[in-house]
Amino acid sequence: MQIIQAILDLGPTIMMPIVLFVMAMIFGQKVGKSLRSSLMVGVAFIGIFAVLNATLGTIGPAVQAMADGLGIETLGTDIGWPVAAAITWSFSWAGLIIPIGFVVNWIMLGFGWTKTFDADIWNYWHWTFTAAMTFLWTENIWLAFFLAIVVEVITLKLGDWTAPLTQQYFGIPGTSLPHTETVNWAPFNMAIEKAVLSKIPGLQKSKLDTDNLREKIGFWGEPMMLGFYIGVALGVFIWAVSDYSWKIILELAVAIPALIFLEGRMIGILIDGLTPIVDGVRDVFQKSERFKDREILIGIDAGPIGLSNPASVVIGMVGIVIYLLLTLIIPGYKILPLADL
Repeated sequence: MQIIQAILDLGPTIMMPIVLFVMAMIFGQKVGKSLRSSLMVGVAFIGIFAVLNATLGTIGPAVQAMADGLGIETLGTDIGWPVAAAITWSFSWAGLIIPIGFVVNWIMLGFGWTKTFDADIWNYWHWTFTAAMTFLWTENIWLAFFLAIVVEVITLKLGDWTAPLTQQYFGIPGTSLPHTETVNWAPFNMAIEKAVLSKIPGLQKSKLDTDNLREKIGFWGEPMMLGFYIGVALGVFIWAVSDYSWKIILELAVAIPALIFLEGRMIGILIDGLTPIVDGVRDVFQKSERFKDREILIGIDAGPIGLSNPASVVIGMVGIVIYLLLTLIIPGYKILPLADL
């Protein structure tokens, strides 16, 4: 248990390269090639989180000032996923979730119930959280383990289901995103798209994406420039409603484009590292009689992938303002959603 906890304490930037390297060795890949690929993944994750820390250091306090300026009164503040994950891994039975989750994943792979091998062991904390909350409420550890497995199974199946879309949209072949915090919205979003958005005349034919904008207006439509526009607009709004200096306009005008541009570069490094490992694992599976002609996907963290997408970042920044305004409108809402904005 202590060994598992010590590994978890290393965080995703260390865990992912270790897991990928061990997996590559198990599947008979060359040591040098596997080490290089695993290190590239680690470098990419460190770069991703470094960019996040640098840019969110500007964005976070500004959003807090905007909330204060809007007069949002709360009983508490969202502590964010890092603290939630740390609390979850302190659960006394948390160390058993990793081996249980790993076994469940392999059983599902063996019987063809999933295509995904979830290499993102750090994010096993999502179903560990389910176990911890269940045990807190019921003091029934067996029910806690059962519901954790249920969440894992659903997450893996949703990862399989959304893989064709995420691979095409984000440009990450051979992968899926079995990330509970994000993929659980897929059924709802797909239903809204089919029931509502697809019925709006002209919307399906519209090309409101960064690539199309860049083709039409050149440099002014590049993702980095979209970040600049959002940064300026958000900065002006924060300046207007808070006691922040006008300098926040310039700070956000640089911070948000930096987030969009640099995260994209880091994802390029991540893909360069993942591709040889994914291809090697796929080759081994294809040579196996049991897995022959079956598609095998490597599950990775959805968070960094989403943040590498310009449209996601732009929508997220606009969503911050909308979210805070909704906090003012929704009766009885008392939690400021700050940390995970």
